[in-house]
Amino acid sequence: MTSELTRRGLLDTAGIALLAGCSGSGTDPTGADGGNGGDDTETPDPDLRVGERYLSSAFPIEFVEPDFEASSGFADDARLAYIHWHGADVSHWHQSPVSIAVGGRRAGRTRFLLEGAEVIPLGPETEFSQAVLPVTGDDAPLRTAVDGAHVEIFGEEAGDAELCFELRADGGTRWRSPPLPVEIRRSESG
Repeated sequence: MTSELTRRGLLDTAGIALLAGCSGSGTDPTGADGGNGGDDTETPDPDLRVGERYLSSAFPIEFVEPDFEASSGFADDARLAYIHWHGADVSHWHQSPVSIAVGGRRAGRTRFLLEGAEVIPLGPETEFSQAVLPVTGDDAPLRTAVDGAHVEIFGEEAGDAELCFELRADGGTRWRSPPLPVEIRRSESG
């Protein structure tokens, strides 16, 4: 009877965790915190394929503080927002929405991460570049400026918007992120 109660308790706990969805902080994709880490899958997710390699199956992209300069590894506390990958249709951004005041800006750096947390270099002298585009096109309440890995988001008018980050090479999109929610708010004094 005791083993049946224990087994039922474990199954109930596992079911609750699955229903709750993504609950980890995502700061230790190696699995050292007891998680599966996400980077040692036997069959890589084809949606993460970039040429002959694959983006990280745990965290394929991080939007980090502009002065963060690590060339590999995860950014942890320097993250402004990052994608936790669960598959193409269910992956989502953590630490979102990014909030900007009307007339303000938010600067950051994009880090597209390969398996093993190796950063893909971005810029005119490299194989890859990026585009950061409003999902709604020209009528979005924001605009962006991109220079290599650096991104600036400008709040043009109050409202909600979404941005997609595209990894590009050879004139085409190699990977596109799920939309990042952005909130453009009126200043409290105005």
